[in-house]
Amino acid sequence: MVKIVIPLYINDTIDDINYTLQSIEYSCDVIITIDGDLDVAHNLLIESLKKENRYNINYLFIYNKKLGLAYALNKALENCCDEDIIFRLDFGDAMYPNRIPDTIEYFEKYDCDVVSGGADVIMAKDIVGFRSNKITKFINLNDLYISNPLLHPMTAFKYEAFISAGGYRNLSGCEDYDLWFRMLKLNKKILIVNKIFGALSVDVNYYKRRINSSVISSVSRLRIDIAKEISIVHLLLMSLIIGPLINTLKRSALLLSIYHYVRIK
Repeated sequence: MVKIVIPLYINDTIDDINYTLQSIEYSCDVIITIDGDLDVAHNLLIESLKKENRYNINYLFIYNKKLGLAYALNKALENCCDEDIIFRLDFGDAMYPNRIPDTIEYFEKYDCDVVSGGADVIMAKDIVGFRSNKITKFINLNDLYISNPLLHPMTAFKYEAFISAGGYRNLSGCEDYDLWFRMLKLNKKILIVNKIFGALSVDVNYYKRRINSSVISSVSRLRIDIAKEISIVHLLLMSLIIGPLINTLKRSALLLSIYHYVRIK
């Protein structure tokens, strides 16, 4: 069965919540994990969702105590079983109508554990660009060492693979990146596909997170762990040839993030 997991925070606007939920056009369970207290408007919306029967969507609400994203997602996924396929989504993002059936088709065709696609990038609901995979392929630890090629709101995984990897760990800003790493260590098959699955919303906070020192620190520690798992030949190649190029691209990405942050402000 299809399960969609979405974390809800008090900073998520009612418009963003409705935008995301209206994009789901498939009979499934939508598990909304609520990390902390909500205001009156949010609680009224939750009550209305409990009575809704659009596309036979069943809403489940999991209340937490501000213990972080990893804890919230793990609690939400306690409501799943081995046969389930889990779709990650954030409020403000959107699924395109083809996403769920196409993803299921990829799971069946490639016999994989994770499927991840691309997204149109939107700002204030206007498309300003896109992020996509150039080809459809299975990734390995070498790919993951370079960067995280998976957009978590455009990614789905089998619950059995999630449990095998030990669930989410509390790592600031790279909980999903870490999960993919541990899945690959267990020889789980992660497929990235050359297909746009939905819309990814960016705003001031999106770019601020990418220049946050705690996120950079978590990603750096994770890449050290990945480096320990890949071949010494590949690591030397990365250091001597590809490394300088990647560092240049990282600096460019950082400058781009700062540019967008200043531009939005």
